[in-house]
Amino acid sequence: MVPAFAVTYLVAAPVTLKIRILHLLRAAVGMIVVAGSWLAIVELTPAANRPWIGSTTTNNIWDLTIGYNGLGRLTGNEVAGGTHVAGASGSILRMFDLRMLVDASWLLIAAMAAIAVGLWAIRASARTDRTRAGVIMWGTWLATCVVVFSAMSGIFHSYYAIELAPAIAALFGIGASTVWRRRHRRAILIAGIIAFGVTIATAVTTFSFNRGFVPWLKWSILALGVLCLAGWIVFLFLPTAHRDKQWTPRVLAFVTVLTCLSGPAAFSVSTALSGHAGSTVSAGPNGAGRHLSRRFNCAPLVSMLIENSASFTWVAASGSARIPEGCQLATGHPVMSIGGFYGKDPAVTLRQFTTFVKEHRVHYYLEYPGKTSKAKDPAAQIQAWVRTHYATRQVGGISVYDLSTAPTEN
Repeated sequence: MVPAFAVTYLVAAPVTLKIRILHLLRAAVGMIVVAGSWLAIVELTPAANRPWIGSTTTNNIWDLTIGYNGLGRLTGNEVAGGTHVAGASGSILRMFDLRMLVDASWLLIAAMAAIAVGLWAIRASARTDRTRAGVIMWGTWLATCVVVFSAMSGIFHSYYAIELAPAIAALFGIGASTVWRRRHRRAILIAGIIAFGVTIATAVTTFSFNRGFVPWLKWSILALGVLCLAGWIVFLFLPTAHRDKQWTPRVLAFVTVLTCLSGPAAFSVSTALSGHAGSTVSAGPNGAGRHLSRRFNCAPLVSMLIENSASFTWVAASGSARIPEGCQLATGHPVMSIGGFYGKDPAVTLRQFTTFVKEHRVHYYLEYPGKTSKAKDPAAQIQAWVRTHYATRQVGGISVYDLSTAPTEN
């Protein structure tokens, strides 16, 4: 959104060019100071006085923000905890794959068309015209998101599409009102008819990939879409003097907009009424609740973990990120995540962990049965040490090691 605000102010602000540039420079300095202050605070805090910077091997905040969570998402060169993270090749076609169709691209073509139609229709307007400024701002916003999302060769989640929503909504409204107000201009009306046809085709395609979800709505959209297209084509060839003598065009316009929005509205309601959890939730009936199963079910362990919890800093520790996540939420007590999200971070080390155990600060070690890490990272070393020195028992399908008991000597 930063490029959108900057370009719009540079082009449309009602002050001289010199003042516009000075204002933008001041804004840039303010943004850098505010956004960079947190990075600076973390960087200047001694490592011993703060948590490890996850998904890095250097414990450096810049590696996380600029590398793994920054340029790495674009280039595909993402390294988390010393391990390369597989991404996907970028392409403009990504914006129209199955997940993006459902999550964001229903009205994307219409929004893109609105940029061209809007700028052409108001090309003679003053530089500071508000409609022109709106098209520039939302158009730049949309273009920035589409280019970045299409170019990303690293990790990409379809829920990033939320960034597109404000721009698509605004441009759809601007485009629809522009076509309506200038419906007597043949070129603009033809552009609107084409955009509407593509939008209907997109909606029908999206419903086809989600069979069983309100099937009557798909055919209603198709039928109404064809009728509206026919109506606008007839309107296009009517003599100008006869186009607005009846109420028909207004009804046609209302049904056209209703047809465009009914599909996204139905999928939005389905999404809002369904439970979601996990790190990669998505929209629509096939995405609703998609990742509920990925949250670890800690219920069988809760009573065991909360017993004598006040005597320990961590009620449990685990080298699998899902277990600490679920158990900490279920118990309300700290659970140590060894190795971070990917289990590859060098935090904590084996030496630190054994010290915590000797000081009776960690009660249990939890792991999925049979899973053995062959890596040489600290999480694997800790797993091997625990298995060597402590007995295990099964609770709720999880291997539990009681670290408060005396270790065996091996």
